[in-house]
Amino acid sequence: MKKSRRDPGVNYRDENKMRVRAEQLETLRRIIHEGRHDAEPEYVEAVKAWKPDISKEELQERIKQSHDAVSDVQARERDSR
Repeated sequence: MKKSRRDPGVNYRDENKMRVRAEQLETLRRIIHEGRHDAEPEYVEAVKAWKPDISKEELQERIKQSHDAVSDVQARERDSR
């Protein structure tokens, strides 16, 4: 039987992998938009699932960004009252 070759010009997508990635990103968004600083462990777990090979430095930067985003959400909620 002749082996077939993948055409490098075609984008072969793994639909299941794309669905999982979308769910992971949605989890990250949800955690931030809920606006809870106590959700950091859940956020870290979600980031590590989304990007398993994340460096310690990048993880720290993402945590800092999430704290900033949560603070912004909380400030907007305070201002809207």
